[in-house]
Amino acid sequence: ASITYLASPNNPTGNQFERRAIEDVVESFRGIVVVDEAYVEYARYSMLSEAVERDNLVVIRTFSKAWGLAGLRVGYLVTNRRLASELRARGRVFACSSVSLKAASLMLERWEAVRRAVEELKAVREWMRRELIKTGVKAYPSDANFLLVRLPVDSGEVCTKLLKKGIAVKDVSSFPLCDNCIRVTVPPKPVAEIFMNTLSSVLEQSAL
Repeated sequence: ASITYLASPNNPTGNQFERRAIEDVVESFRGIVVVDEAYVEYARYSMLSEAVERDNLVVIRTFSKAWGLAGLRVGYLVTNRRLASELRARGRVFACSSVSLKAASLMLERWEAVRRAVEELKAVREWMRRELIKTGVKAYPSDANFLLVRLPVDSGEVCTKLLKKGIAVKDVSSFPLCDNCIRVTVPPKPVAEIFMNTLSSVLEQSAL
């Protein structure tokens, strides 16, 4: 293989590889290592500075998550000068529209507001995880804007019941090792409280 791809944080688990583990891959792999940091604003660290210094590391990012520009499809990569030149020579001339680029530029000027929103979300994420554990489900640690939750009952049934009550979560039980798991996007605190109350009710009904 000439390319190794690592999503860190990962979807749907939300976990971020330890920095040393990624560094080991970069040092031992002869090809290019691509680290997808789509959710990195919610995570503990970034490999961005290493991407500039390493010979074979590429970090890719997006404005679709923390920046709220999913519909505009704006992303970018960071790497060393040599790889950047080679990739630029092979890339599309007009990969993004001028409207998308202008929107991304305006969002960068509002980084402080984005940072505050990210910090608020991270606080709600940890609150939700504690509350979920209290209900008897397995809520895994997350470095993203969602939580992976393993239910003691059929995940598809729970998703259907939640949807009938106006709450949409993703059933990820088809993923390897994710039996009866759902992925829950972390909402604002008032919505998170509604979700917790509704999920507790659904789980009680499903256990009967």
